[in-house]
Amino acid sequence: MKKTIGLFLFVAGVICHAGPLNHTQSDACLGAGNCSVALTGTLTGSGTDYNTYFQTVQSFFGKLEAAAHSDFSVTNTWALSVAGASFTEDFIVHSASHPDGTTGMFAMGYSIDGTNSASGIAHSFVQVGIKEVDINNPSTVIASVSHDYSGASINQSVMTPAIFPIIYGQKFEMLVFMQATAGSIIDIGVGYQLKDVTGSGVGTSTFDHTLVINSLQTGDNASDLTIESGSGTTYSQAGIVPEPSTLALGGLALLGFGIAVRRSSRILN
Repeated sequence: MKKTIGLFLFVAGVICHAGPLNHTQSDACLGAGNCSVALTGTLTGSGTDYNTYFQTVQSFFGKLEAAAHSDFSVTNTWALSVAGASFTEDFIVHSASHPDGTTGMFAMGYSIDGTNSASGIAHSFVQVGIKEVDINNPSTVIASVSHDYSGASINQSVMTPAIFPIIYGQKFEMLVFMQATAGSIIDIGVGYQLKDVTGSGVGTSTFDHTLVINSLQTGDNASDLTIESGSGTTYSQAGIVPEPSTLALGGLALLGFGIAVRRSSRILN
């Protein structure tokens, strides 16, 4: 049996196979910010089939983390571990050069940092999706983009095309999603395919180094934007604005790193 799963379509309740060893907690941290969940366990099937999984997710407004691990052995079935997190944010964009009520287009950028590894017949990857949804009917998608990352090491910044329609001065809603996936799945670039297999493997997708919103722009690159958020999170055109406490911790970390380097230099000298 083959089954193709697209963005935001989860396995539970979808697959009709009698004995797949799948575990998903993709609905654990969806929509709201400031959520953290970790799950681990082992699923067993017929004979010696097993799938030992670990999943962890954290969601904050403007920032997501997800990791999934699957260590499995199966006979004519499949194993899967999925960890997904998202946040939904309401924005209002103002611009002195674009009076309220003027139509425009919106673009969102993010940085992503993490790793994928796999052995045996296992695979692993992470998927990122950004949607604008109808603020009065969130199940209605206005525009969306998605991308799968299956490389061993991912550290890059990505800017979406300006495909999200907005009206300056009016509220609109964006959904940002990250899903880490591991197991005997096959990444098809826009989701994954489940196929009955026989064998064993270990797959890990670790993106707890996070996805961070680092750019909020308009289609004509207006430089005078001010951005309001429904959550009260502070955003600028450079994305999420770190809180002072976060900056202070970062400064302490850099200071500690500098001290460690100087001590190391003295030892080497």
